[in-house]
Amino acid sequence: GNACSGVGVVCDPEHLVIFRDNWRAKPLPICNSKFTFMRSLKNGNSLATALDATEHTDFNLTEWLMDAVKFHWISSIQTSNYIGQHHE
Repeated sequence: GNACSGVGVVCDPEHLVIFRDNWRAKPLPICNSKFTFMRSLKNGNSLATALDATEHTDFNLTEWLMDAVKFHWISSIQTSNYIGQHHE
């Protein structure tokens, strides 16, 4: 499996992510836009900041989320309580 290909998009892998699959280390080639997004999140940035870092690239959040679930890169998703609330 190559995390660089998606619907209508094929790119040359420029980075390698190493992840655990049943306690075995597995390599996965990824393209620069996915690496940029993942590095931003790993550095503690918000989702909005990570997405801004991939602006003007071929990054596709839907594809990345499918990979993240498939390869167990994420364990949960949390929303902020203040979204949509008006404070006076």
